[in-house]
Amino acid sequence: MRRGSFARRHTTVDDVHVVYGRVAPGRDEPVIAVVRREEDARALEAKVLGEYPEARVMWETLPISQVCDTVHIVFQTSGERDALDVANPVGVGAFADRTTAEREREALASDGRHYIVGSFPLGWRRAGWPRAAD
Repeated sequence: MRRGSFARRHTTVDDVHVVYGRVAPGRDEPVIAVVRREEDARALEAKVLGEYPEARVMWETLPISQVCDTVHIVFQTSGERDALDVANPVGVGAFADRTTAEREREALASDGRHYIVGSFPLGWRRAGWPRAAD
């Protein structure tokens, strides 16, 4: 299930898909994967739902200006400091280098909300999810 997508403000070459998951209604929706192809997000969704029919898997499509092995994602949060600890993040941008992502985070933070940068190797998946979330 597609969660939404980022407005294309930058010249883009490709997209990345930030995949979120929830094991049951009312539970948190952490980042569970970062993949290049929407087909990979759909395959993860099918696998999770095959084992946990009550789970929910969704993703955001974020444009990225350069193909890269590590993606630096700016998330809006509720104040958490580490991307892996964020219960319900919202991805707002993906970047090929950390410096650019940090500059974007600083610019966005002027609105008074909390933003962090999480760095993920492309293809990353949260270990043990959804079993670890039970």
